[in-house]
Amino acid sequence: MKSYKRVIGIDICTVRLDIADSNSKIEKAIEYTIESIKAKIIKLIKEPSETLVVCEATGGLEYLLVDALHDAKVDVVVANPARVRDFAKGHGYFEKSDAIDAQVLQLYGQQVKVSLAKPRTLEDRNFIALSRRRCQLLQLISQEGNRLRQCVDAQAKALIQEMVKALKTQLKAVDSAIEKCLESKAKTDPKIEVILSVPGVGMVMTSTLIAELPELGSLSRGKIAKLVGVAPMIKQSGKSEGKRRAR
Repeated sequence: MKSYKRVIGIDICTVRLDIADSNSKIEKAIEYTIESIKAKIIKLIKEPSETLVVCEATGGLEYLLVDALHDAKVDVVVANPARVRDFAKGHGYFEKSDAIDAQVLQLYGQQVKVSLAKPRTLEDRNFIALSRRRCQLLQLISQEGNRLRQCVDAQAKALIQEMVKALKTQLKAVDSAIEKCLESKAKTDPKIEVILSVPGVGMVMTSTLIAELPELGSLSRGKIAKLVGVAPMIKQSGKSEGKRRAR
């Protein structure tokens, strides 16, 4: 594992970044915007190759920060929140706040053998955005369908039906764009052809795996099963053998 002169822990929320800088040069809290990231973080990192930034996976909220840091050639770790929390408890951090979380993330980057996040190309960013937009559209269509079933007013029903139609039209456009992206990516990524060759696996499953599981193909089958959460974990102590559960 590479040794870094400077480790920065960043806790992410919707509107703010809480920061713990081992060099104490960056403000402890800044607004979460691309402008603030560039002016108050990246501008103060004088040695990008000697700096490591650690944040947590937050369902995609971290992408703005991670992509900006990668564009500035700064190494980034997107840590598993459950592992970070266990690490915090192991170090006596039973309290939890955004500022404390940032400190824990900095310590985590200094003491744990971490895996760096792979920089995303513009094509990758576009593909993931489309894949996630598809999920959003499906949720919206489902929500509007539930409202339609409960609605008794004719005018309101017509408005809901109009919205559902518009959402389904957009879903078709997104599906078409995802299919084109997959065809383009398949020229350089052999995983796509392998996944599509599995019986019962189509465009939707393939696009989801490629977008949300970039580790696929670089880890063993055991490790990828554990990462996804479908591997039964051993639970044994002495003569006791507990029931194995996936987690």
